[in-house]
Amino acid sequence: MLILFDILLLVDKAKLRQNYAEGVTQIMHERYGATITIWHDAYTQIQRNWHDYFADLNFSGDEGFADFKEGYFRITRALFRIANVQEPQKSEIHDLSLYLLAHAPTYDDALRDPAKETITTAHKEGFEIAVMTYLTEAYAEGIAIGAKMREYVSHFIGFDTFEHFERDKRFYELIIQRFNISEKNPLLVVTYGHQYLLDNVDWGLGDYVRFPALLKRYST
Repeated sequence: MLILFDILLLVDKAKLRQNYAEGVTQIMHERYGATITIWHDAYTQIQRNWHDYFADLNFSGDEGFADFKEGYFRITRALFRIANVQEPQKSEIHDLSLYLLAHAPTYDDALRDPAKETITTAHKEGFEIAVMTYLTEAYAEGIAIGAKMREYVSHFIGFDTFEHFERDKRFYELIIQRFNISEKNPLLVVTYGHQYLLDNVDWGLGDYVRFPALLKRYST
């Protein structure tokens, strides 16, 4: 059986935001000079206006993943402008934006202890573990690396996996195809307990795709 966890249920969100910010500032300092404080202040300013960088973008549209990358390009370019550090070439900023997503989460541990316990136990019992995120595969992997849990997770699913943002019927059909989900190889999805997920019979995905009620340990 494959167990697919939503990354947001596994992490301490406040700790993750802190870790990510520290990772970004450290990487920018190491690569482009200027002080940690300058980069930290620049990123803090971006965080306060985060949604402005994505306001005109549509992740659910035909060019959804391109819009996603454009949003993170804008954020990364803004770091240089706010920090008053000379911008590199546009192509380098694009590459850097994805690099930050992958490596900033590795700087510290943001996984909750109950999540580690559950994943470790499931792995020992022979279950295959996958983690999904609305960001990139490398971002989810970076979180696992930061928590020293990489060895327990076999698959990471991000926006870039299928270039499909919504967690809808189509998304889970793509999961079924990718991992050959069947009665002999069922899928257990641990995600937010939305009723449309719990009532997945209407989706026609088969009884081998299960959306259990949200575990109490992840309810806060």
